[in-house]
Amino acid sequence: MVFTSSKRKKREKNVVSATKARWVIKKQSAQISEEHNYANAGTCNATSSLSLNLPDLNNIVADEEVDDVNADTDDSDDCESKHSSMPWDSGRRVVELGVLANALASCKNCTNPLQLSHATSIRTYGLAAILKVPCSNTNCRFVNNVPTGKQHGKTHIWDVNTKLANALIHAGVGVSQMNSNLAALNIPQVQHKLVSKRQTEVGQAVEVVANSSVLECLEEECNATEKETGSKDICVSVDAGWQKRGSGKAYDSMSGHATMIGTRTGKVVGYSVRTKSCRVCSHASKTGTNPQPHDCKQNWNGSAKAMEQDMVVEMVKEKKQAGILRVIRYIQKCWAYMVAQNKHNPAGVEVGLDAMWKHPGSASLNYRVSAAVAQKNIGHTYVSKVNARIGLSPGSYTQRLAVLRDLQHRKRKALNTTRAAKRRRLELKAKRLQKSSCQETREGKTYSPEVDVCGEEADLTFIPPPCPSPVRVPVNVSSEHVPVYFDLETTGSARTSHITQIAAAAGELHFSCYVFPRIAISSQSASVTGISVRNGIMYHHGKRVDSKSISTAVDMLLDFCQTFQKKIILVGHNVESFDSPILMYALDRCKKLESFTNIVDGFLDTLKFFRIERPVLDKLSEYWFRKCKRQDSIVNFCSGLQLKHLELAYSRDPVEGIYSLFSEQCGKSVRVSKSRKVTGKVVEYFASLRES
Repeated sequence: MVFTSSKRKKREKNVVSATKARWVIKKQSAQISEEHNYANAGTCNATSSLSLNLPDLNNIVADEEVDDVNADTDDSDDCESKHSSMPWDSGRRVVELGVLANALASCKNCTNPLQLSHATSIRTYGLAAILKVPCSNTNCRFVNNVPTGKQHGKTHIWDVNTKLANALIHAGVGVSQMNSNLAALNIPQVQHKLVSKRQTEVGQAVEVVANSSVLECLEEECNATEKETGSKDICVSVDAGWQKRGSGKAYDSMSGHATMIGTRTGKVVGYSVRTKSCRVCSHASKTGTNPQPHDCKQNWNGSAKAMEQDMVVEMVKEKKQAGILRVIRYIQKCWAYMVAQNKHNPAGVEVGLDAMWKHPGSASLNYRVSAAVAQKNIGHTYVSKVNARIGLSPGSYTQRLAVLRDLQHRKRKALNTTRAAKRRRLELKAKRLQKSSCQETREGKTYSPEVDVCGEEADLTFIPPPCPSPVRVPVNVSSEHVPVYFDLETTGSARTSHITQIAAAAGELHFSCYVFPRIAISSQSASVTGISVRNGIMYHHGKRVDSKSISTAVDMLLDFCQTFQKKIILVGHNVESFDSPILMYALDRCKKLESFTNIVDGFLDTLKFFRIERPVLDKLSEYWFRKCKRQDSIVNFCSGLQLKHLELAYSRDPVEGIYSLFSEQCGKSVRVSKSRKVTGKVVEYFASLRES
């Protein structure tokens, strides 16, 4: 039991009553029903009325200053404003709840508890901030500086800003992308100057962690090599990359990087970066002044091509100093390349041999390369090690996600090394290459050097894609279905033929429509159907007929089918192999396929019933088919290819053009055949025609 004096009780009572008298407002008039205060236009008046009842702080000068404990001299010039015009509760903030709760626990002058709703203003430092919260005790009126997060270092740097810079390096994004994300979240943006300072702080720690991981992985690689071969002469793979892609004529990247990876452990045992420019030095040279002290990363004055050999030589020298003296075969290859590039050029050989002097590059590139090396060697947990190196908390959520990411990486790595995964990758690669090759054959030459000034006649013919057959799904025909008998007349016997007439009948209702085709009608088809086109006018057996476009004809057919108010079954002779694919292709081109499937349930082919009743006529139909088979449809119907398409494919690629077209995927099967024997015969045929 706690005993308090009557004097203390009286004082607490006076404080409580004074607080209520000063701060309690009629809640009925100030209460806002909406979640956000900007949802109601009248809430601004309520907010202004609240601010009128705050203590007068105009005469309090000393209490407005940030004390030494909460000061951030390193970031003070990066705060958005000394006295922000925005209300303290506008937008969203990143807040450490524990720090905020401790700061609001008591007033620094009278130990009276503070209330967040009494805050008068806010001072922003990147993602962190200091709230101005006056004491509710009218006898105190002390304005407390309440921080929203922790600080570290002698200059009181905000932890959240340093971790933000670490996150940007880890994710590989810049300040502009970060501010776009913050703006979308309605969080105050962070100035580039502040992030640059914090990235310098974090980047140095990242480089230390990366270099220590390289030494550990180098020792691990040596031990693994010695265990397998009895020697510490390691075998590594070395490659370089540039931040700007070469065009084939110009290789002018301003920076490059190279890594050395051990073949036993698969970890990075060395890395190097080359940079040809520095923004601070360039600005000083442009203005004619001396550059201010900075962490300059410019360490290369040669060409972009020579960066790789120089970085390789530097890494080899470092490994020699570590006691690894044997030059691996890849280094010998790089050596031969360097000598060949600088033939009869002693100065170039000298530049390639001597590693450039180290000038303590763009800094962001060095930090990101170091972060990539650390993540490769250590895993995502390197982020926590960087935080610990700077003196920050590792972060419970940071460690949790890092462990999860590393676990996922190990699982993917274990799965990707299996035989089934490798086979799957090869299959997908072959499928992509085949698809790309087929598309290039069908499209012709669309991109090449000086394609616009080519003296040859432009090849603008497009080989059509395959026409997939309709999916065969059994349909339960019932009394609710209405059979509609239909037939099509086309420009030819190929699947790419255009419709010239659509006819349908059901009971006493009839429908017929002539369709004006976009391609010429073959003589064989014209002799059978009696339909011809002369001077843009369609004739049927010499009589002029009214024709419609394919889109209008399809709409008229759908309107005819809708008159039955029931589901339709289209019945026809040989519709499975000819009429239905052509009709579906036309519907697809007119974007009417979905409307058609809502009305029509399926097709019914009477040819199968005919063959059951008249099996003797099978030979006659086969004979007629062979007799009437046209030269331009020598490939099966579903391919959609004609003789001119095969000639075009052979002219574009005599070796693989025909095979690419024949093996193109069409549904679950290929367009024609995957057999090299079949395509070889076709290639031989066109080769003989060209020779003759």
